[in-house]
This record gives sequence, C-alpha cells and structure tokens, in this order.
Amino acid sequence: MPELIKWQLHENPLTTDYVEIAPDGYQFKGGVKYILHYFTYANEWGDRENIKRFKKIETLEKYYNKLNRGDLYDDYSIDCAEL
Repeated sequence: MPELIKWQLHENPLTTDYVEIAPDGYQFKGGVKYILHYFTYANEWGDRENIKRFKKIETLEKYYNKLNRGDLYDDYSIDCAEL
C-alpha cells in the first residue's frame, strides 16, 4: 500500500486536528476514504480525541464547517480536486 497522507487542519495549544487520506485506489476498512481526528477540550492538561470517518470529501467539509473550526481550506491552498 502506498504511503498514507496526513493533512494538518487546525493547531491548538496542545493538539493538532488532522485528516488521514487513503491513497488513490485504496480505502480504509468499511470503504472509508477520509478519517478526521479532532480534539475537544477536556481539562487544562489534555484534550479528548474524536475520530469521525467519511466516504466523501463533501460530507467531511460539511461536518468540519459545522464544528466551527473554520473552512477546511482556509489555511492551506489545497484544491478539492487534488483530494
């Protein structure tokens, strides 16, 4: 299997939100193409990791925008067609 792509989305003081993207022609278990790892505040010393899986980039965009973390493409110049 070719190398897994990790795409950094948002940096927090303790943690960083990121998406794991399956290489072209490959999928994760269950037909999933994207896995979002995002963190929510737990206490002063650590954050809680949340994992959500998506089959389409469009649903990933909707979910991430609903989290109020900004637009998926704000900080990075990556076109949706590249994914």
